[in-house]
Amino acid sequence: MANWLAILAQRLLNQSPRHQFVVCHEMLNQIVLRAWHLLPDLDTEPSLRWGQYTVAGGGLIAPSHAPHAFGERALMPLTDWSAVSGVGMEMSPLYEYMAPGQDRSGRAKMSFDTRVTRLNTGYQFSILIVMIKGPTYTIGLPIRTDGAAIDFTAHLLAYARSHDRRLSLMGFDKALTRQVVHLEAF
Repeated sequence: MANWLAILAQRLLNQSPRHQFVVCHEMLNQIVLRAWHLLPDLDTEPSLRWGQYTVAGGGLIAPSHAPHAFGERALMPLTDWSAVSGVGMEMSPLYEYMAPGQDRSGRAKMSFDTRVTRLNTGYQFSILIVMIKGPTYTIGLPIRTDGAAIDFTAHLLAYARSHDRRLSLMGFDKALTRQVVHLEAF
């Protein structure tokens, strides 16, 4: 019985917002380090595909934002790096709202408080590809060490860096990321 409780406690700890916060920073560190190591030999790297996205020295292929026949989304043609203004990486919190008169577990409590409370339930990690003209592409990354997602993002950063595109971080605690490789040094 004690083993089962320890496993459950570990699973709950792994799902906590604090754990997801740390995982996002670890992913960022892995991505930036991988991109740093790719830079010297980037011109010999083949194109890399992850899901519906492809990144290469010549540019990017991503799903089109414009709906096509029958409401389906098509892949946009190869977008040259000269059409990309910059690449950003964003970590943002996820929230759930707790109604007045509820505690954190959702049970009713006796209270005269009428304020709605916003609870942090986790984090999301996204890549933003800002075009010079047109829509900004937002690509959500899974918050786990998904090797294919990390490789794709590292290649994207390395290609953006080699083409002198703007790179930025949003929502990351710089004290945690500065210890390994920060984008400013990259």
